[in-house]
Amino acid sequence: MASLESDGIAVEGTPPTEARPAGRLNWLRAVVALQLAMLLTGTWWVFDAVYDLEGYGGDHWFTAEQFAFNQSVIWIVVPQVAVLAVAVVQVGRSRWGLTLLGLNAAAAVFQAVMLGAFFTLATPLLVVAASQWVLLAHKETRERVRNGSDPRRPLLPEAVVLPAAAAVAVALLVWNHQVNGVDQWHPPRPFDADEAPAVLEGVAVMPVDVLENVEGFPAPTGQELIESPCDEAPGWTEFTLAYTYEEPNAAADPLTQDAVDAMRERLNAEGWDVVWDQEFEASEPPPAGYVIRGEREDGVAIEFQVSDHTTALWIKSDCVRDSA
Repeated sequence: MASLESDGIAVEGTPPTEARPAGRLNWLRAVVALQLAMLLTGTWWVFDAVYDLEGYGGDHWFTAEQFAFNQSVIWIVVPQVAVLAVAVVQVGRSRWGLTLLGLNAAAAVFQAVMLGAFFTLATPLLVVAASQWVLLAHKETRERVRNGSDPRRPLLPEAVVLPAAAAVAVALLVWNHQVNGVDQWHPPRPFDADEAPAVLEGVAVMPVDVLENVEGFPAPTGQELIESPCDEAPGWTEFTLAYTYEEPNAAADPLTQDAVDAMRERLNAEGWDVVWDQEFEASEPPPAGYVIRGEREDGVAIEFQVSDHTTALWIKSDCVRDSA
């Protein structure tokens, strides 16, 4: 009976004054277990939601962003899962129960800040974490948690949970590196940085010809090859061959729609994947302009925009490896 009482479990014959803190201790452990379940469930929910949105912005999900997001989830969640798993057993058993609860409270606040956009999940996490300290407001319970029960193997939970958590974290980090690491941020291309300008020049022949055959559409006023380092992936560069044109009034000039229609027809006819084909919104009709973009499997893209502010044709390489 003494050993059971020392672990904070009320048994038959325990005086009422001792049973009350033991009962509150069991409630405290239950709340910690609830927070652990919420953390695991909530992590999966947020993870799934962000991936469904293809990133926080909801428009494009770069592999580099996936890598950073996964890393943050691993480093934030796995340590707290380990702390909570240990706390479920060690609160009232070891002498560092208050330390575990303090670490957990700090982690809960940090997670609530990080989950600000997902307030429906952040608020319950804070409420559950705060309720643990409400239970600790009782002096007897607090003393029971502080003093522990001097078990025979005080570090047994840590000896099991912490190595397991470390192994899980390492496995997830290795997986993330293999799937989303820097070598995966851009798919391999059949040409490198030395070859990219010539590739773009060859691709540009078709869209330039399309616009030249739109009666009345102006000729290009300039051509420029732009090199942009891919900041998130050293050793990669994106090339853009840009053609600029005189700017027709996109809202009124019938050439605007003629040019976009001709470009759309040619892209579809030659098997390009038209990923953008949209109007720029205006306060009232007609639209402020149009943009159409076609892509092919090697990453090359043709993008044509006609608006009141910009009339341009861009041939883009996406990121390609720098030459050796």
